[in-house]
This record gives sequence, C-alpha cells and structure tokens, in this order.
Amino acid sequence: MSRQVWKAFAVVATASLIAAACGSDDASTADEPAAETVAAETETETETETETETESETETETESETETESEPAASGETVRIVSILDENEAQGQFFPDARAGLEAAEYFINNNGGIGGRGVMVELDVCVGEIDPNVNAECAREVVDSGAIAVVGSAICTNDTAYPILTENDVANIGPVTCLPSTFSTDNSFPTNAGIQGLASLEANIGCTVLGGESIYLSLVANDSILATAPGFDAALEAAGCAASAKTVEVTQGTLDGAQVVAQYADADVVLHLLSPPQSPNIINAADQQGTDAQLVFGPTNFSSRALANTGDAAEGIITARWYAAPDNPAAADGYAVYSEALEATGGTEFIADEFGTTAFVGVWALDQALRDCADCELTREGALQAMNALSGFNAGGISPPIDFSTPPTHSLAEMFPRLHVWGGFTGIVEGGEIVSFEDGALVELS
Repeated sequence: MSRQVWKAFAVVATASLIAAACGSDDASTADEPAAETVAAETETETETETETETESETETETESETETESEPAASGETVRIVSILDENEAQGQFFPDARAGLEAAEYFINNNGGIGGRGVMVELDVCVGEIDPNVNAECAREVVDSGAIAVVGSAICTNDTAYPILTENDVANIGPVTCLPSTFSTDNSFPTNAGIQGLASLEANIGCTVLGGESIYLSLVANDSILATAPGFDAALEAAGCAASAKTVEVTQGTLDGAQVVAQYADADVVLHLLSPPQSPNIINAADQQGTDAQLVFGPTNFSSRALANTGDAAEGIITARWYAAPDNPAAADGYAVYSEALEATGGTEFIADEFGTTAFVGVWALDQALRDCADCELTREGALQAMNALSGFNAGGISPPIDFSTPPTHSLAEMFPRLHVWGGFTGIVEGGEIVSFEDGALVELS
C-alpha cells in the first residue's frame, strides 16, 4: 500500500474516523445503561466531584503523579484499572459490550489468583468521557490521581485531551480504540488489534480476494474526514490485485433511511462500509427488501450483536472483517472457553462476538499475563509499563493474532503506525443469526 496515501489517511482521517465507528447500534437510547462504573457501583458522581473540587487548579500533572505514587500492592490488597469510554446519553452513544468485557475480565482475574497471579484483586472502573474534551481530561487526571496502574479498553475518539495526560504520567494505555494519533504512536500505548488503520485493508481483502469483486463500491459517512479514507481503501484494493473502487456512496450523518442508500448500489457486486452503527442494520434490511445483488461487507466497529438483533434473517450471509477470531473458531477454543465462562458468570453472554467487549477482555488478560511473565515487575504504573513492553507470544488463547510488544513491528506501515504491533485479523460471516468464522477462520495477515 502506498505510504504517501496512508500518510494522508492517517493524518486527515483517524481523528474522526470513529465518529462513524463508535455510535450506538440502536437508534433508541431509552434502554441503554448510563452507569458510571463497572465494579465500583457504590462510587457516586458526588464523590468524584468532591475529589475534583479539592484539587488545586494550579496543580500540575507532574505534581499529581508524585502525590499518587505508592508502594506496590501486597497480597490481599486491590489495584485499580480504569477504562475511559466516550459515552453520551444525548447522542445515544454507549458501549455495553465494552462494559461486559471489562466486568468479565475482573471476574476472570479475581477468580484466578488475582492480577499477575499475586493474590492481589483488581478493581475495574469506567470513567465516562461524555464526548467532551474537558471531561475526558478530567478522567485522565482522575486515573493519575487515584493511583490506577493502567488504562484498558478505552474508546475516546473525538478529541485527544486524555491520552497526552496518560502519556506524560507513564500510564500504560492497553487495548485502546486506535482512532487518535497518540494511540498508535506513543510509547505507553499497547493496541491489541490492527485498529482502525487495519480495517480498510481487512475489508479490501474480503472484497477483492474473498469475494472477487469487480465493481467494488465504498459506502462512507458524508463528512470530510470519513470521505478522506477512500484513498486508503483504494490503495488496499489495488494492493490486493483489484481495481480501485468504482464509486463512493456518500451517506449523510444521521441518515437512517437505508432504502435511499441501497438504491445507489445498483451496479455494485461488493460494497465496503464505514458507517455509524445505527445505519448498518437499516442498510442491511433495505438491501434485503430491494433484492440487491451486491455483497455487503462491514467491519468490527460497524457490526455487532445489537445490529443482528435489528436485522434478523436479512443479515444472513453478511461478511464481516474482524479484529479477533469468531467464537466458533477452533483455533480460539481455549480462549473462548475462558471468556465465555467469565461472561456467563457476569451476565454478558450476548456480547461474546462483539469486538469492543473482546478488546477490553483481551487487554486486561494481556496485562495479567505480562505481569505473570515478569516476576520482577511491581504492581505499579511503572511495573505495568515494564511488563507490557516485555510481553510476547500472547494471543489470548487464540482469540487474537499474536501480540508481541517486545520488538518493533515490521509490517509495511510500521513507520507511520509504530505502536500497531498487531497487523492482521479474521473474517466472519453471519449464519443462523450469529457471527461465525468464514471458511476455515484462518488469520488474515496484512502486508
């Protein structure tokens, strides 16, 4: 893939790519959760506000770090890990799958010897960023001031005010959604999948290599940043041996009328999508009703169990690009035995195939394994960073591609995305109302 094309893609598109990727999968917000934490349900907003008010407005982040340094936790004590999620009730943006993955991870760790196998229990909390740069920054400062040893599975995608604070205070940022530059460039970031940057290549591989598309369309949300991803898709298609996309269908942000979108797919045999999740089921239903011949391809941020619930039989046969192996993948049987048991124990079984939840679970598991492997790494922020930088040979029991942070990545785009050590994914298909492996479910390695 052309480095020049991808450089433009990285700079222009990534900061707002997730505006399409991180929305709610349901147009209604009435039934979505709005809790502030996963584990610490007794923590109230009033307590948080009180803590914030007691901080001096002139206190520097460096001072905060110094004040919150503590001795490593001992057996029987608790360490804190936080996830910052940009949930916002007014905009209908929630991450119930991420919350389910975090709760399952807490159960798994605390019922298997504690974090790093050291008898220390983990407390996993969520700080809600409200899609507000000031609130996101407050969340990051709260992470630092509370002495949390790491941030895991965060989804912050519209502003980059939180991550620089974490970087400056040496807080490991594990398994973030890689929509902001700091998530794929700073030394404290540890993405556990190919991220948004690998999504175009994964979808292009499906459209070209798997489906043999000859007239491939792109269906993108119609704002400048999302439309700017088209060259990245085209470069990936050409690298896979196909022609560039024949047409880009521009879908107005907030459009829920799938019929007017699908009507523009008439001459396509494959359509690659980058839309907001509420739009996906509407387009799938419209394509089924209109009898379009085009094969529809979606990515992990656009398609989930909630999308399936709104499509029924219309979703049968839909091909999906995946960051992680599908739950039925034999190569991931050991990993999913662990994950499914934890989800069942915590009431989150419905989210087993959802990638935000898997990202959160795999991220916590990766930290746990890193600390088990590094016996000399203390249960502190510094120890978490040291352990993660040494992690190698981890694949979450086959759920994820191999994860190795101990050596620099070597893929063709490593210079632009130096923290994307994972550069591959999987292919899924909807069968019987579930997302399962496509064909043999083999890992798709990107160049």
